[in-house]
Amino acid sequence: SFTFTPMLASRWFKRLTRADLERPPRTSLERSFAAFDRLWRQFDVVYRTALEWALDNRTLVMFIGFGSLLTIVGFSAPPILRVRLIIAGIILGACIIAALIAKGQRTGLIAFGIICTILLATVHVPAKFSFIPRTDAGKLFVSIEMPPGTSMTQTDRLVRRVERKLMQLPEVKHVVTSVGTMGEAVRAAGSYGPEYASLLVVLVDKMKRRRSQEEIAQWIDDWARREIPEAFVGVEEQSGSAHRGAPIRLEIIGRNRSELIALANMIAERINRVNGIRDIRISWRTGRPEFQAHIDRYKAADLGFSAADVAWVLRTAIEGNTDLKFKEDTHEYDIRIRLSRDSLRTREDLMNLIIGTGFGQQPVRLRELASMIEGIGPTRLERKDREPMIAITANLRPGAHLGNVQREIQKALADIDPGANRIYFGGDIELMRENFRHLFSALALSVILVYMLQAALFNSFLLPFSIMLSLPQALVGALAALMITDKGLSIVAMIGIIMLMGVVNKNAILLVDFTNTLRARGLSLRDAVVRAGETRLRPILMTTLTLWFAVLPTALEIGRGTELRSPMAIAVLGGLTLSTLLTLLVVPVAYTIFEDVAHAIVRAWHRLIGKPSEA
Repeated sequence: SFTFTPMLASRWFKRLTRADLERPPRTSLERSFAAFDRLWRQFDVVYRTALEWALDNRTLVMFIGFGSLLTIVGFSAPPILRVRLIIAGIILGACIIAALIAKGQRTGLIAFGIICTILLATVHVPAKFSFIPRTDAGKLFVSIEMPPGTSMTQTDRLVRRVERKLMQLPEVKHVVTSVGTMGEAVRAAGSYGPEYASLLVVLVDKMKRRRSQEEIAQWIDDWARREIPEAFVGVEEQSGSAHRGAPIRLEIIGRNRSELIALANMIAERINRVNGIRDIRISWRTGRPEFQAHIDRYKAADLGFSAADVAWVLRTAIEGNTDLKFKEDTHEYDIRIRLSRDSLRTREDLMNLIIGTGFGQQPVRLRELASMIEGIGPTRLERKDREPMIAITANLRPGAHLGNVQREIQKALADIDPGANRIYFGGDIELMRENFRHLFSALALSVILVYMLQAALFNSFLLPFSIMLSLPQALVGALAALMITDKGLSIVAMIGIIMLMGVVNKNAILLVDFTNTLRARGLSLRDAVVRAGETRLRPILMTTLTLWFAVLPTALEIGRGTELRSPMAIAVLGGLTLSTLLTLLVVPVAYTIFEDVAHAIVRAWHRLIGKPSEA
């Protein structure tokens, strides 16, 4: 912009004479440009009239700018009427006080306060918060869990039934199935066993189907609960390139696992009543039937065996041993050696298993060293910070937002006494808390740095405030756009708001900097403000419209996965649209107000030190 653009301008721009400017347009392109110029001159006149009105009604303009922000915030206040009425009372009271001071603007101030009060009393748009926007990537992850002890044959039979049903849906492209495993997510360990299965459902492109990914997931969940109640079926939406797991996760940590199980069942029952969630799952599972060998260590020692020797033989016989390898060229394959299934069908077969030869070179069987009893063994043990933990996970229903569901869960669990145990939010909720805290810190830091830079450039502590008053106007537009489009305030939307701060500041700097230039040339404060507004109107609107049309395709969610970036584009569009309209009026008004304040401070200081004020 500092080198290449001036070079092209010097080559392409022609020096026009008065005759060239007065010559009537000849071609259709010239006529269209001439029509645009006439339209622009009319718009310029309208803007000058509006700016002069704003300078004559400075109090009303400032109240409209900041009252709009309070009104938008009040729309999303808690669904308690008195909270919104308190905000409305603050706005109306401030308008009445200002009307008593600025008598010439009394009608406008009172009318604005009444309008805000009526809107706050009648309009309520619940605030929606989420971590990452839910995207329609065209993939669903279906996990199936049968009761413990279910054979793989039974699991496979049920999974084939689910496959047939899914392939009947016109939105399904193909299904990839795994029986014997249920890989949960990239951030959690999977479950293995004959009672587990998982299906990756790939959908056709979203432009070729009528139902969204969320709606299809909800339909599969409802069908599974109705048709296969003997199995637990969870349906999760895959947003990115990998399966991330359930967005809602509660972690219960304590020392007594029995208390954790009872507390987890109570919490699961409570949150089952919360609207917006489905597929509630507790990580604790009923134990799997097993044979437990209790080794008599004294008998084993007398016969020359240790407990580790017995355990190694049992594991090799049942699970197998892969110490041997088969090598072919550069590839290496495990050779698993174990007893055949036919030789270990009953408990007696296991008790007759030969452990080895004793001191007398006689075969020693398991029955001589251990007793065998039937028991229940845990299928999964989870720990966090070396303490037992049980996790409760759940998925979101269509239209539900993570932050809002979290608040409802907290309300449902408010009266539960966990005792010595502790309850934490994990998963996406934990990540959302951390990232929002960092982003709000980044937003505050960016505002501080912008102020410091402008104070250094303009050599004034007050002047940057007139520029930074455009930031609240940008927030009004961004929040209003997110509410209208039903997009929650997410990490992506926050990135758009932070980006918006720089764009809006740039427009205000264009106005203020040229105003200072005109005042340095000798123009009065009002004349400089009006002339700067007229001169900088076109570049401000050109840069704004350029960015507006650049982010428009992203805001319209054209293409697969664009839902992830659309909140950022919507926040930028809303903030640019409203802040540009308000900035063109609020910033010049704020500039004159801060100039008056600065002069008042200087005059007061001069009176304090006894120095005569300059005329």
